[in-house]
Amino acid sequence: MGQSSELEDLLRAEVGEGVKDSSGRFTISREKALEKLAAFRLASETAWVLKIVQAAVASSCTELDIRQTSTGTEFHFSGETGWTLAQVEAEFYQVEAVSETSLEHLKQGLWSVSLNGMRPFSMVAPDWPEALLWTGDKMLRKPVKPVSRMVLTISHRSMVEGRRFSLIPDFEAASRNAEIARELAEQAFVCSKPLRLDNRRLDSLQLCPRHGLSSSSYPVQLGFLRGDLPALGLPPATVGGFTAPKEVDPSMRKLLHPEVTIPQRLALACMVTAHLRKVARDKALVWKAYEEECLIYWVRDGVVVDRTRPRLVSAGCCSLALFASAEGLSADAGGFVLQKNEAFRQREEEVCRLGASFLGEVRLNMTSVVEDARRNARLLGGLIAVGGLGYSFFSIVHGAAITVMGVYKAVTAGGDEIQISAQVDAGMRGLQRDWATHYAQAGRDL
Repeated sequence: MGQSSELEDLLRAEVGEGVKDSSGRFTISREKALEKLAAFRLASETAWVLKIVQAAVASSCTELDIRQTSTGTEFHFSGETGWTLAQVEAEFYQVEAVSETSLEHLKQGLWSVSLNGMRPFSMVAPDWPEALLWTGDKMLRKPVKPVSRMVLTISHRSMVEGRRFSLIPDFEAASRNAEIARELAEQAFVCSKPLRLDNRRLDSLQLCPRHGLSSSSYPVQLGFLRGDLPALGLPPATVGGFTAPKEVDPSMRKLLHPEVTIPQRLALACMVTAHLRKVARDKALVWKAYEEECLIYWVRDGVVVDRTRPRLVSAGCCSLALFASAEGLSADAGGFVLQKNEAFRQREEEVCRLGASFLGEVRLNMTSVVEDARRNARLLGGLIAVGGLGYSFFSIVHGAAITVMGVYKAVTAGGDEIQISAQVDAGMRGLQRDWATHYAQAGRDL
C-alpha cells in the first residue's frame, strides 16, 4: 500500500495503547448524538469531499491543495481558515447547525466520511498545540510534528471490530482515488479559490464536464454579467491557469472568443458551446455535430449543488450553460438538492432572462477553423503527392495512385470543416431564436 502516513502512525500507536475512556470533554449524551449524526446522508458516498471544498471556500483560507495517496486523501489549506482546535473538536459533536458556514460544511463532510464511513482522520494546523485524531469511535488530541499549513488527512481504510485497520488492496485504493477525483471534476470546477488536485488546477469554467473544453465540446464565448442576483465567485483559472485536455482539437479550440470583461460584482457567468466530435467515416475522421441540452449550474460556496434545465428550450448542437449562485435558496439537509419553490422559480426566471440577453450578443465565427484545416490538409496533400512522385521510380502504378490521392486531399481541403461550420452556424441561430422566443424580456432586448 505504499509508505505509511502520519495518520496511520497515530492510529497504530493509539491501537497499541488499548481502549481508553473518553477524556470527559463531551459530557452530554454522546451516544445519542452519535446515533443521530450517523443517520446523516449526503448525495453520494464521495460528496463529503465537496463539503471540504465548500468549507475552504467559505473560510478565510486562500487556496486548497488536495493530494491523493495510496492510503488516503490530504487537504492542505493555505492561509488562515479561522478554525481553532477547540472549535473543530467541540462542533464535531454538535447536532445543531453551526452559525459559522465554513465550520458547518466541514462538520457535515467529516460526519459523512467518519461516522457513516467509519474512516479515521487527523487534522492539524501551525498554531494548534496538538493534532485532532478521530479513531473511528472517539476524538483524541495527539502530539504531532510541526506543519507549515493546516492539513486534514482522511484515511481510505475503515476501522473494524476489534479496533483493527481494514486492509484494502492497491486497486481498491486507486478506485477510491478515482471516484474522489471524478466527484471534484464534476462538481468543484466552479470553485472560487485556487483548487488543485495533485498539482492540477480544477477551478475553471472551461473544465465544465458537459459544456467545457473537451474532445466533443468547444466553448464559443464566455460572458460575465451584472444583475439583480446574489454575487457569484469566479473560478480563478477561468482567465488563465488551467490545462486543456490532451484530446482537444487545437483548431476548434480557437472558437473561444478571448476578449471578455469581468464586472467587479459578478452576478451570472454564461458559456456558449458548440458540440461536435470526430468520428470514423470511409477510413477517415470527419466532424459530426451532436445535441446537448442547455443547463443552469447552481453554485454555493464553490461547488455545483444542483443542475436544472431551462423550461421550453430544446437541445441542439449549440448550447448555453449558465452559472448562478444558489445563495439564499433552500435545499435538502445535505445542501445538494434545491427546493423548487416560488423563490427558486423567480430566480431561475431572472437567470434565464439575463442569459438570453447575453446570447443575443454572441457572434460565431469559424473562419479560422476552416482556414487552419485547409492549410494543414493542403500541406499534407502536397507531401503525399511528392511522396507519390518519388515512389513512381519503383512502381509507376502505385506512385500515380499515391500522387492522385495527395492532389485530391489538397483540392478538397477544408470541405468537412465548411460543412460542419454551416451546421454549427444554423445551430447557433436556432439557439438564439429559441431563447428569444421563450423569454419575452430577452426577446425585446435582441
